[in-house]
Amino acid sequence: LSAYDTSTGVVLAQVQIAAKSNEIPAFTPLLRLVAAQLGSLADVLVVADAPHAQTGHAEYLAAASGHLMVTVKANQPTTFAQLKAVPWARVPVGARTRETGHGRTETRTV
Repeated sequence: LSAYDTSTGVVLAQVQIAAKSNEIPAFTPLLRLVAAQLGSLADVLVVADAPHAQTGHAEYLAAASGHLMVTVKANQPTTFAQLKAVPWARVPVGARTRETGHGRTETRTV
């Protein structure tokens, strides 16, 4: 599992996933390495795949004044239901990009 700085193209840290395990238990040790590399996680935005939509991951980053952006899927039913109930149409759009490539149009909205 690695942490990649998108602005510089540099891998900040990486940890090996234990045999017969997955990325989830390696996430916090990875963030500790990133914090050591950067000096802290304050104001750092960590973008991770859906398996990292874990309360512990979010709490760890919040305690370090960092931020976590993850996709939440139906396998996290409580969080998924809470997010589904948000009146998204009334939330202002911060940024939107639209790209076309590989036979599809992709829109990303924050």
